[in-house]
Amino acid sequence: RAGSVLRGEFAEFSVIAGNPAQVVGDSRTGDARWLADQPELQAHYQAWVGSLPTGLPPLERTP
Repeated sequence: RAGSVLRGEFAEFSVIAGNPAQVVGDSRTGDARWLADQPELQAHYQAWVGSLPTGLPPLERTP
């Protein structure tokens, strides 16, 4: 969100909003849903990112 003031350190891939800024999510959560529909790209994504965040539901393709 525009106008957030960041102070301190935040984990990579954090989605940050508010003032003061707070972590409100992880961009990899949306990526996990996208990767479920693009399984051929999972190896490339994981080589770049390392891994998806823990606690996500298993990857399932959407109809």
